[in-house]
Amino acid sequence: MALLKNEFSWSNSRNLCFKECRRRYYYSYYGQWGGWDINAPQEVRVIYVLNKLKSRYMWAGTAVHDAVSGVLGKIRMKLPHKYEEILPAVRDKMRSDFRLSRKKEYWDTPKSCALFEHEYGVEIKDSQWKEMWELVETCLGNFYKSGILQEIEKFNDNMWLPIEEFQSFGLEGNKINVKLDFPYKDKDGSVVIVDWKTGKSESKDSDLQLACYALFAVDRWQVDTLKIQTIEYNLFSLKSISEQVSENVISNVKKIILESISEMKSMLRDEASNRAVKEDFPMVDDKIKCAYCNFKKICFPS
Repeated sequence: MALLKNEFSWSNSRNLCFKECRRRYYYSYYGQWGGWDINAPQEVRVIYVLNKLKSRYMWAGTAVHDAVSGVLGKIRMKLPHKYEEILPAVRDKMRSDFRLSRKKEYWDTPKSCALFEHEYGVEIKDSQWKEMWELVETCLGNFYKSGILQEIEKFNDNMWLPIEEFQSFGLEGNKINVKLDFPYKDKDGSVVIVDWKTGKSESKDSDLQLACYALFAVDRWQVDTLKIQTIEYNLFSLKSISEQVSENVISNVKKIILESISEMKSMLRDEASNRAVKEDFPMVDDKIKCAYCNFKKICFPS
């Protein structure tokens, strides 16, 4: 098997990580590389595992996204998707995740659930863990009650586009990664991109993410910019924000992405080989951010 090469690519999540802390960015995209290999150096293995930690809120959000994606897949294949059957399956999966994470099984099996609170011994009350399930239950219940689900159930085969798949497109020689929650073709030939939310969204960051998805739609499906609509749909509050994409939006997102790429690449020792050196990526001077960082045990060993 050919050796995997750490090639540069851009995503909105990578951009957010870069802006938050350069050292965290280094660990997330360079320091952890190769840590999946059983023969990896111990430090690399540790970084790789820590990179997979999720907060309990991220964990709950992922549970909702996975469940909704599964339901949409069943609808597309015209399979049963009863709420009474989906909910217990999600609950059982989360219970299993919780047990494995609490025992820190992720150190032996990195693909298993790894919760930040368990790794760092954060004191969380049972009632607070229960709130995570209540959030998931509410979001899934709202999804089943939503008008959008009723519309999806009426889709014909031509309206479906790839769901929850990692995809990419090129921008001036750079690979741009995206993962769309739910894109589809409307009956008039336009493309609608729905992004599920499970809590409060950061408007600015969310706007950039959705604009990036629109740019992908232009590239991949050759759809006219003015025939793309983005919808941020909050499954907890059942509120949605719909935006019609414009040429100005596409132009601005291209500029933002290219500026971000330029700044990221400027910190590399060798751009051609995508080689980064830890010392070139300083730690952020913000103790609050550090307190909730996956890599704090490396930056501040006890």
